[in-house]
Amino acid sequence: MKATGNISVLIVVGLMTVIMVSSCGASRNLAGAAGGNETVSHTEAAEALASKRFRIDVSTYYNIDKSRMKESVEESYLQMTDGNAKVSMAEDLYKGDRLSADIYNFEGNADIKKIKETRKGNILYEMNIRYQKVSMLFGTYRLKITLFNNTSECYVEVFRLFGNGSNNVFSFRGIVRPL
Repeated sequence: MKATGNISVLIVVGLMTVIMVSSCGASRNLAGAAGGNETVSHTEAAEALASKRFRIDVSTYYNIDKSRMKESVEESYLQMTDGNAKVSMAEDLYKGDRLSADIYNFEGNADIKKIKETRKGNILYEMNIRYQKVSMLFGTYRLKITLFNNTSECYVEVFRLFGNGSNNVFSFRGIVRPL
Protein backbone atom coordinates (compact mmCIF):
# COMPACT_ATOMS: atom_id res chain seq x y z
CA MET A 1 0.00 0.00 0.00
CA LYS A 2 2.86 2.40 0.84
CA ALA A 3 4.52 1.80 -2.56
CA THR A 4 1.29 2.79 -4.32
CA GLY A 5 1.19 6.08 -2.38
CA ASN A 6 4.77 6.88 -3.36
CA ILE A 7 3.98 6.17 -7.01
CA SER A 8 0.99 8.54 -6.83
CA VAL A 9 3.18 11.28 -5.38
CA LEU A 10 5.77 10.72 -8.13
CA ILE A 11 3.08 10.92 -10.82
CA VAL A 12 1.69 14.19 -9.41
CA VAL A 13 5.19 15.71 -9.11
CA GLY A 14 6.00 14.56 -12.64
CA LEU A 15 2.80 16.12 -14.04
CA MET A 16 3.49 19.40 -12.24
CA THR A 17 7.01 19.45 -13.73
CA VAL A 18 5.61 18.88 -17.23
CA ILE A 19 3.10 21.69 -16.77
CA MET A 20 5.80 24.08 -15.53
CA VAL A 21 8.12 23.26 -18.44
CA SER A 22 5.26 23.64 -20.95
CA SER A 23 4.32 27.06 -19.63
CA CYS A 24 7.94 28.19 -19.97
CA GLY A 25 7.68 27.44 -23.69
CA ALA A 26 4.88 29.97 -24.00
CA SER A 27 7.29 32.77 -23.11
CA ARG A 28 10.38 34.00 -24.89
CA ASN A 29 13.49 35.46 -23.31
CA LEU A 30 14.29 38.82 -24.84
CA ALA A 31 17.91 39.04 -23.76
CA GLY A 32 19.10 39.91 -27.26
CA ALA A 33 16.32 42.37 -28.08
CA ALA A 34 16.65 46.10 -27.57
CA GLY A 35 14.21 45.92 -24.67
CA GLY A 36 16.50 44.16 -22.25
CA ASN A 37 16.12 40.94 -20.30
CA GLU A 38 12.34 40.80 -20.15
CA THR A 39 10.14 37.79 -20.80
CA VAL A 40 6.85 38.43 -22.58
CA SER A 41 4.18 35.76 -22.91
CA HIS A 42 1.96 35.25 -25.94
CA THR A 43 -1.01 36.59 -23.95
CA GLU A 44 0.87 39.75 -22.93
CA ALA A 45 1.97 40.32 -26.53
CA ALA A 46 -1.61 39.91 -27.81
CA GLU A 47 -2.90 42.30 -25.12
CA ALA A 48 -0.23 44.87 -26.06
CA LEU A 49 -1.28 44.76 -29.72
CA ALA A 50 -4.97 45.03 -28.76
CA SER A 51 -4.27 47.98 -26.42
CA LYS A 52 -2.36 49.78 -29.22
CA ARG A 53 0.64 50.35 -26.92
CA PHE A 54 3.52 48.17 -28.06
CA ARG A 55 6.97 48.02 -29.56
CA ILE A 56 8.23 45.34 -31.94
CA ASP A 57 12.01 45.06 -31.91
CA VAL A 58 13.24 43.71 -35.24
CA SER A 59 15.27 40.51 -35.04
CA THR A 60 15.45 39.57 -38.76
CA TYR A 61 14.94 41.80 -41.81
CA TYR A 62 13.84 40.57 -45.28
CA ASN A 63 14.09 42.49 -48.57
CA ILE A 64 11.11 42.63 -50.97
CA ASP A 65 11.99 39.36 -52.70
CA LYS A 66 13.15 37.77 -49.40
CA SER A 67 16.64 37.40 -50.91
CA ARG A 68 18.35 39.86 -48.57
CA MET A 69 18.07 38.71 -45.00
CA LYS A 70 19.84 40.31 -42.10
CA GLU A 71 19.79 38.95 -38.56
CA SER A 72 20.30 40.89 -35.32
CA VAL A 73 19.16 44.22 -36.75
CA GLU A 74 20.09 46.86 -34.20
CA GLU A 75 17.95 49.97 -33.65
CA SER A 76 15.12 48.81 -35.95
CA TYR A 77 11.59 48.78 -34.57
CA LEU A 78 7.86 49.40 -35.00
CA GLN A 79 6.23 51.28 -32.15
CA MET A 80 2.64 52.37 -31.51
CA THR A 81 1.33 54.62 -28.73
CA ASP A 82 -1.72 56.86 -28.44
CA GLY A 83 -2.89 56.44 -32.05
CA ASN A 84 0.52 57.18 -33.58
CA ALA A 85 2.97 54.68 -35.00
CA LYS A 86 6.58 54.87 -36.08
CA VAL A 87 8.64 52.49 -38.19
CA SER A 88 12.38 53.00 -37.96
CA MET A 89 14.87 50.76 -39.74
CA ALA A 90 18.65 50.80 -39.30
CA GLU A 91 20.50 52.84 -41.91
CA ASP A 92 22.65 49.93 -43.06
CA LEU A 93 19.49 48.30 -44.50
CA TYR A 94 19.02 51.03 -47.11
CA LYS A 95 22.65 52.19 -47.43
CA GLY A 96 22.03 55.86 -46.58
CA ASP A 97 20.02 56.62 -49.76
CA ARG A 98 17.67 59.55 -48.97
CA LEU A 99 14.78 58.21 -51.07
CA SER A 100 15.05 54.83 -49.39
CA ALA A 101 15.25 56.48 -45.99
CA ASP A 102 11.68 57.78 -46.47
CA ILE A 103 10.47 54.29 -47.36
CA TYR A 104 12.13 52.60 -44.37
CA ASN A 105 11.46 55.31 -41.78
CA PHE A 106 7.99 56.77 -41.45
CA GLU A 107 5.46 57.73 -38.82
CA GLY A 108 1.91 58.99 -38.61
CA ASN A 109 -1.62 58.41 -37.36
CA ALA A 110 -2.32 54.70 -37.07
CA ASP A 111 -4.97 52.16 -36.29
CA ILE A 112 -4.70 48.41 -35.78
CA LYS A 113 -7.35 45.72 -35.75
CA LYS A 114 -7.44 42.00 -35.18
CA ILE A 115 -8.40 40.20 -38.38
CA LYS A 116 -8.64 36.58 -37.23
CA GLU A 117 -7.11 33.74 -35.27
CA THR A 118 -5.94 30.76 -37.31
CA ARG A 119 -6.51 27.10 -36.47
CA LYS A 120 -2.83 26.89 -35.49
CA GLY A 121 -3.35 29.64 -32.90
CA ASN A 122 -1.59 32.47 -34.77
CA ILE A 123 -3.31 35.86 -34.50
CA LEU A 124 -3.46 38.10 -37.59
CA TYR A 125 -3.64 41.90 -37.33
CA GLU A 126 -3.82 44.67 -39.90
CA MET A 127 -2.36 48.10 -39.21
CA ASN A 128 -2.65 51.25 -41.33
CA ILE A 129 -0.25 54.16 -40.88
CA ARG A 130 -1.16 57.46 -42.59
CA TYR A 131 1.88 59.65 -42.98
CA GLN A 132 2.59 63.13 -44.34
CA LYS A 133 6.13 64.28 -45.17
CA VAL A 134 5.40 67.73 -46.58
CA SER A 135 2.15 69.49 -47.41
CA MET A 136 1.77 67.68 -50.75
CA LEU A 137 3.34 64.27 -50.00
CA PHE A 138 1.16 61.87 -48.06
CA GLY A 139 0.11 58.26 -48.20
CA THR A 140 -0.64 55.08 -46.33
CA TYR A 141 1.36 52.05 -45.31
CA ARG A 142 -0.45 48.81 -44.51
CA LEU A 143 1.25 46.36 -42.18
CA LYS A 144 0.13 42.76 -41.84
CA ILE A 145 1.21 41.40 -38.47
CA THR A 146 1.16 37.70 -37.57
CA LEU A 147 1.66 36.95 -33.87
CA PHE A 148 2.85 33.35 -33.68
CA ASN A 149 1.13 30.88 -31.36
CA ASN A 150 2.61 30.50 -27.84
CA THR A 151 5.35 33.11 -28.36
CA SER A 152 5.75 36.87 -28.41
CA GLU A 153 7.43 36.58 -31.81
CA CYS A 154 5.74 38.01 -34.89
CA TYR A 155 6.18 38.44 -38.64
CA VAL A 156 5.37 41.83 -40.21
CA GLU A 157 4.84 42.56 -43.92
CA VAL A 158 4.97 46.23 -44.91
CA PHE A 159 3.00 47.42 -47.96
CA ARG A 160 2.87 50.90 -49.45
CA LEU A 161 -0.60 51.71 -50.81
CA PHE A 162 -1.02 53.53 -54.14
CA GLY A 163 -4.44 54.44 -55.52
CA ASN A 164 -5.93 51.08 -56.48
CA GLY A 165 -2.89 48.97 -55.72
CA SER A 166 -0.07 48.31 -53.33
CA ASN A 167 3.43 46.93 -53.30
CA ASN A 168 5.40 45.03 -50.70
CA VAL A 169 8.25 47.18 -49.44
CA PHE A 170 9.93 44.87 -46.91
CA SER A 171 9.16 42.48 -44.08
CA PHE A 172 10.68 41.49 -40.76
CA ARG A 173 10.42 39.23 -37.75
CA GLY A 174 10.48 40.64 -34.27
CA ILE A 175 9.49 40.44 -30.64
CA VAL A 176 6.37 42.22 -29.32
CA ARG A 177 6.79 44.11 -26.05
CA PRO A 178 4.10 46.06 -24.18
CA LEU A 179 4.77 49.73 -23.41
